[in-house]
Amino acid sequence: MMNEVKEHNLKIAPYFFEQQLSGRKSWELRYNDRDYNIGDILYLHEWDKKKGYSKRILKVQVVDMLKDYYLLKDDVVLLTTKILDRTQALFTDW
Repeated sequence: MMNEVKEHNLKIAPYFFEQQLSGRKSWELRYNDRDYNIGDILYLHEWDKKKGYSKRILKVQVVDMLKDYYLLKDDVVLLTTKILDRTQALFTDW
């Protein structure tokens, strides 16, 4: 039985947002408090502690997942991602 694809809205710091957007970073290290699965969609919302949310959002899909690995805490998962849509991520009006 296949898992239902879920969508998750997540905060991401500007530095890591830029890394994802440019393709230099294709992973997310996250607490597994949302029961992530391969195929899930992540909406990465650029967020700064001082400025709050920008209007930039990057849509990525989870293509692989590492959990229950001895180097990761029990509640942490490494999600490999691929960009699906970057159109809302190109400009900001901070």
